[in-house]
Amino acid sequence: VRRGASIHSSRALFILAANNVEVSPTLEALIGLGNVNEADETGCRPLHIAATRVNATMIRFLLSAGADKSVRNDKGETPMDCLESHMQDIADFSETMGLKMARAMDVDPFWESAMALMPANLSSTLIDGWLSPRMMYALQCTAETELMMIEEETARIFTKYQPTSLSDCCSFYPGFRRIEYIPTEVLQRNSQGFYKSFADGWEIVWKAILVTLQRNQAPTISRVRQVICCGDYMYDLRKFSHFVDKGGKIDFAIDGLLQITKNVVIDGDDGWEYWMEEEKIEALPVTPFDKAFDLARVKCLEITNQNFVTQPGGPYNHNNFDEDAYHDGDDEGDY
Repeated sequence: VRRGASIHSSRALFILAANNVEVSPTLEALIGLGNVNEADETGCRPLHIAATRVNATMIRFLLSAGADKSVRNDKGETPMDCLESHMQDIADFSETMGLKMARAMDVDPFWESAMALMPANLSSTLIDGWLSPRMMYALQCTAETELMMIEEETARIFTKYQPTSLSDCCSFYPGFRRIEYIPTEVLQRNSQGFYKSFADGWEIVWKAILVTLQRNQAPTISRVRQVICCGDYMYDLRKFSHFVDKGGKIDFAIDGLLQITKNVVIDGDDGWEYWMEEEKIEALPVTPFDKAFDLARVKCLEITNQNFVTQPGGPYNHNNFDEDAYHDGDDEGDY
């Protein structure tokens, strides 16, 4: 300013929006004198730049200063379009590199930015402030389909007091094949095979997930556990305890739920037939969170910046698992 810069110029807004600079009271007073809706040579406004950078702090500031979130650049993109496009690029890169965006710090800025840019009537349709109606419906379809297969095949292939081999579970029975979402180290603790009580515990978890979804709630670990242990449903807690004692976790089923649904919705395979439900899904409101499975993973698995490294990440390849190589020695008395 001392060297002659104009405090009325909007270029400062573009610089700040592009560089994730925190908004201080001094900057608020200074930038407030500029035009928050001035376009650059590509038709982008500062809000477009802030959205591309997923700068939630700057997005909120620009909106409070009068920025228009419906304005389009020369490509016809709104700030929300820029945000979604940028997040999709990151997701594609992560998948290509074999990475999972599993930390809260990776997805929270997107969530906060999208919530700021969404129309109020659309944000009001979200469950728990993030779960879209379309994703909710898709998750319920997955839970219903998987549970149906698990119930049928658990009753058919398991005999009380007799273990069923891992190869039989994984090779011939699609429902229980979802054991691929249980880490290999857990399977190694059950090297003689799986007793019916373990399969029953796995089934109980999927039932509780479906109940949670039917209550129009996001299937978080805490809620699913509450349905199992404190709900109105008469689950056999001995079987669930056996499942847990053998290394089973609610996390594994939720991880499977999200990954299977993602495969169906985005890739069109590995689960229920999307086209059979497409008409119902397409009738629901469109939101930026319809395919935000990274966000769903963080929320449902209750991942923080501290515990993300311990969270499951299936499916796991058990093809080379040697069932005879491990034995935990405590199978006597299993039921």
